[in-house]
Amino acid sequence: MDKTLRKALLLLFFACFLYILSFFHRVCPAVISLDLGRELGLDTESLTLFSSATMLAYGLMQLPSGLLADAVGGRKAVVFLTLLASGAVIAFGMLHSFPAMVGARFVVGIGLAITVPCMVLLAAWFPSASFGRASSVLLGSGGLGGILAAPPLAFLSSQFGWRVPIVGAGLLTLASGFLCAIRRHPKRHRAKRHLLPRWPGGLGKY
Repeated sequence: MDKTLRKALLLLFFACFLYILSFFHRVCPAVISLDLGRELGLDTESLTLFSSATMLAYGLMQLPSGLLADAVGGRKAVVFLTLLASGAVIAFGMLHSFPAMVGARFVVGIGLAITVPCMVLLAAWFPSASFGRASSVLLGSGGLGGILAAPPLAFLSSQFGWRVPIVGAGLLTLASGFLCAIRRHPKRHRAKRHLLPRWPGGLGKY
């Protein structure tokens, strides 16, 4: 396999992994809601604030995240947002104050807005002829995050409590952010995109 193609596929795989984590963190409050309610003594209305705060911040950050990616580049934007989200997730797993936990989930939502920066990152590697396929793979991978946030998270929460898997997921996200930070992309890859070979099976050029 061509070296440039291999690097492009590796980039796509890593972007999908981060997007899976983003989707996981978005839906996990609903999975652990019963545990949260029992531990904190919250009613259903109060529990919805965790997901609401996350999704509100996530929605509000769509435009700013794109502006951030345009200003500093897709990779730096993804790194910043991923590290922000991971820190807030870890804080959420360690806090005991309801208002502080809602605030942490709001910050989590801000950090999870990596969709547009990931698109910017892919656009730097994939030409228009194959960018649609690459972005479809990225967006389609998010469903795996929902799957991972259901039975596995529910099982781990029943065995170790909800805090252990949440903090563990935060640490995994933190490690992913640092990995993305130290993984520098080759220079002049924009100029070489047209040299990428065809996908196996004649699916078009990268």
